[in-house]
Amino acid sequence: MKQSGIVIKTEGEFATVEVLQTSACVGCSQREGCISCKKKLKAEAYNPLNAVEGDRVILETGSQTVLLYALLVFVLPLVLCGLGYYLSFLLGATQLISFIVSTCIFGATYVIIYFIVDKRGDTKKSVVITDILKN
Repeated sequence: MKQSGIVIKTEGEFATVEVLQTSACVGCSQREGCISCKKKLKAEAYNPLNAVEGDRVILETGSQTVLLYALLVFVLPLVLCGLGYYLSFLLGATQLISFIVSTCIFGATYVIIYFIVDKRGDTKKSVVITDILKN
């Protein structure tokens, strides 16, 4: 996945890049009046090209990384939530208790994902500056 942005801060081998969210809005008929379409996102990116503040750059994230994060954030919590509900119901819990258990598992999954992703050192290099554009 590629996206363009402007470097707003550099710190060592990383840069903070401001990205204007536009790719998701291209085909939308409501984009002119949409607030989120003009929303600026900040991403921390590995900076092997030594881009400096003010440079317009291309950011790239591998498709495999995007799919892995999508799986972690969207699929895994739902699967574990359903599994928690089913297992607690099999163990004789009422529907209410099963619902509470599955809701707790759903929330706990996100907390665990947050800490796992935060502790992995290579996640910082998952977004990479691949090109510096001429102004």
